Amino acid sequence: MKQYKTFRFIDVVWQESTRSVVMRYGLDDEIIFKDTVVFEFDLSSKFNRELLERAMRSLWLVNGVSYYKAALTPKIDAQAAHLTAAEAEFLSTTYRLGLGQLCYEHKLPLDRVAVFKPIIGAVATPVAATGLSGSVVGLGGGKDSLVTTTILEKMGEEFVTFSATYMPEENGALAQLAEVIGKPHLVIRRRFDPQLAQLNRDGAYNGHVPVTAIITLIGLVAAILTGRRQVIMSNEASAGEGNVEWDGVMVNHQYSKTLAYERLLSEHITSSVSPDLQVFSLLRPLGELQIAKLFAAGPMQRYQGLYSSCNRNFKADAGAFGWCGECSKCAFVYLILSPFVSKKDLRMVFGADLLTLPALQTTFRELFGISGHKPFECVGEIANAARQQRKHLSRAIIRNSPIFKYRLLIST
Repeated sequence: MKQYKTFRFIDVVWQESTRSVVMRYGLDDEIIFKDTVVFEFDLSSKFNRELLERAMRSLWLVNGVSYYKAALTPKIDAQAAHLTAAEAEFLSTTYRLGLGQLCYEHKLPLDRVAVFKPIIGAVATPVAATGLSGSVVGLGGGKDSLVTTTILEKMGEEFVTFSATYMPEENGALAQLAEVIGKPHLVIRRRFDPQLAQLNRDGAYNGHVPVTAIITLIGLVAAILTGRRQVIMSNEASAGEGNVEWDGVMVNHQYSKTLAYERLLSEHITSSVSPDLQVFSLLRPLGELQIAKLFAAGPMQRYQGLYSSCNRNFKADAGAFGWCGECSKCAFVYLILSPFVSKKDLRMVFGADLLTLPALQTTFRELFGISGHKPFECVGEIANAARQQRKHLSRAIIRNSPIFKYRLLIST
């Protein structure tokens, strides 16, 4: 692919007629990208326009990573945003560590990711958000967000859910799930510029971006549009464990789900959007096993056939909703549910006993910390996975599997 020198932030606008945020970016003076986020729900008649502008600006700046990654230009031109020093530092950290996995997979140094430059003398202008109340809860369709909604229900909290999926259609399974939850659901649809897909076909850099940061800021815009003040996500404690060291830094697939990033994003929102808005994860103190236990105790039965934590459902070219039974996320969720769910019920959900599948042998070795590195997926800590492995071995559940035979081999 052609080498570009500068990635440009052009502008961000609110289109009243279509209830859309339209964000434009450029590569040199040759390509202009237009990214659109459509909010397909009724808006509050009194939403704060100035507050919306501040939140859209933050979304525009963070969302740009989806396009910047294609060229990894040596320069970023964000003069249109009039960045303060704190904002430039926030964005530089978001891009550098959020693209750590991409750099590792392409064997590029982390300093290949350009830094943002502030405007000397620029001052942040956060907006007061008085009169807002209530929460919007991110609904991903998996166990974590369903544990969050269940906890909020038991607490008697009022909330609405939101999902941000790709054009042209809202995920039907998420709509069914939201209906069973019984709370208002905010449908948000994202449309990437088709030029990005063409660049990928032409050999552009492609890989993981800090998508949770983007979704959280989309949720923040939705909260403002509906007169609410909190965005509640479902990121848990083990997201802080990295995957592999690269260029002197621990690369983390879940970087934008970590506590460190949650604090960084919260500080940015307080200083650059409004001190009256909050974003946080309700599950932050919990580990994956605790969440699995809570899920198995109620939500798993209530939402039977409607949930899936497999991230293949949320790719732009995803097919049917469900469990692929082939990826490391499916393998990990099967593993951590196994202490709390019968083998028969797990087979009904996943379609097979994943612990015995030869095709997943390498995946389980990585999850157990036996070989390779922790998979680049939203999976929990190696220590928890290894603990479950030992329990299964002692119960002889996988005595005939390739994994068990391998474990015997390395222990003798």
